[in-house]
Amino acid sequence: MVSDNGCGCPDITEGFGLRHMRERVELAGGTLFYQGDFGFTVIVKIPMPSKTIEASEKSSADRDVLAENVMADKNKEKDL
Repeated sequence: MVSDNGCGCPDITEGFGLRHMRERVELAGGTLFYQGDFGFTVIVKIPMPSKTIEASEKSSADRDVLAENVMADKNKEKDL
C-alpha cells in the first residue's frame, strides 16, 4: 500500500499511470483500489503462490484486515 498525508483529491481521473497500474495488476490476477478523500491511498492485491490453500487463505485474510485497518485509520485522521 502507498499513501500520503496530503489534502486529498476528490475527483480522481484514471490517467496514464493509474490506468496502466490497473492493467498490469489485473494481468497478474489482482485488484487495484485507490481513494483520494484524505491524502491519496493505493491498495493493490496480487495473489501470491502458496504451498497450501490454507496458508494462502490465511495470508489473504491478513492482508484484507491490514487494508481495512489502514483505511479506518485514514478515516479517523480525516475526522480530526
